[in-house]
Amino acid sequence: MESEGSALVLPPKGTPFGNPHFSVTTEEFAFLRAGTYNGVCLPKNRIGLKLMKIYDISRELLKTPPYPGDEPPVLKAVHRMKDGEKYNLSRLETSTHAATHVDAPLHFIEKGKDIASIPADVFVGECVVLTVPKTSLDSMYFMKRPFAPRILLHGKGELTESAIGYLYNQGLILLGTDCQSVGTYSDELSAHTALLGYGIVLLENLDLRGVPDGRYTLSAAPLKIAGAEGAPCRAVLISNER
Repeated sequence: MESEGSALVLPPKGTPFGNPHFSVTTEEFAFLRAGTYNGVCLPKNRIGLKLMKIYDISRELLKTPPYPGDEPPVLKAVHRMKDGEKYNLSRLETSTHAATHVDAPLHFIEKGKDIASIPADVFVGECVVLTVPKTSLDSMYFMKRPFAPRILLHGKGELTESAIGYLYNQGLILLGTDCQSVGTYSDELSAHTALLGYGIVLLENLDLRGVPDGRYTLSAAPLKIAGAEGAPCRAVLISNER
């Protein structure tokens, strides 16, 4: 592996690289690599000739306050180089609903799908971010807003049954929130049961600060854990706007 700042050795221009999964020319590869090519400084988020803005909307696992009643995540040292060992190795103990995470139907539906059974494409694709007021949100509210198969709510609005039914009929497959939960501390059951009962997966405890409302591409695949009702994830939004 080349060291940071070292020269990049490239084959002749126009020659495809030998990766069996994709083929790019040297000019295209230069745009994919953070560094310089032919004296031109290239930004890390430049792909081809298109600039993308990426928002990291995940909360840090160990620093995020746990849901009331849950134990906080703990990172335990197993091996440490500072102790004379040859490598570092850690053990993580955590709730499957710590920090930014996904709820599978199994969380509230007895025979619902576990997190490993949900197709990966549910977590990647077209998405809309909506800032919502701290009030009940009914179907009429969402009829007047942009729709996408994945919607992320910024704010403490509470979904009514009519809103959940409307969004399901429109084709919603994922609902996200920057609150700890789509439900409330006094009633977690209603919203979870309705949404997960429709097979709509939930993406909770996002960090949407600084993210403008609008359309994005979401990537938020959770850890693949067979039998688990949820799992932490690293969620990002990708905007194609300059």
